[in-house]
Amino acid sequence: MRWQRERPKYAAVIERTRNGYSAYVPHLPECVAAGDTRAETEALIREAVTKHLELLRESGDLIPEPQASTSLVDAQGSRQQGAEGGWARPIRQAQGRLSAESGPAQHER
Repeated sequence: MRWQRERPKYAAVIERTRNGYSAYVPHLPECVAAGDTRAETEALIREAVTKHLELLRESGDLIPEPQASTSLVDAQGSRQQGAEGGWARPIRQAQGRLSAESGPAQHER
């Protein structure tokens, strides 16, 4: 894993919940936030990341380089082969079990 000491930018996922919004940073699992509005949640996750990185610096730890990236995808249909030859695997809840569709066959997880 490569490390850096500059101000990195991390991808944050902000999701709507029944009570407001929640956020997490995939590459920094210690950083989570919840708020009543999207703006509040975004400010809180930004603060969580900043404070977490400050603690890492104060303790002499290196700051991990961000690994995640984001992309908006269009739902064009299921079971289409991906750009690199892989198959999309939508996960769905099936009677209390998670199952995934993959390629021409279905596999349970």
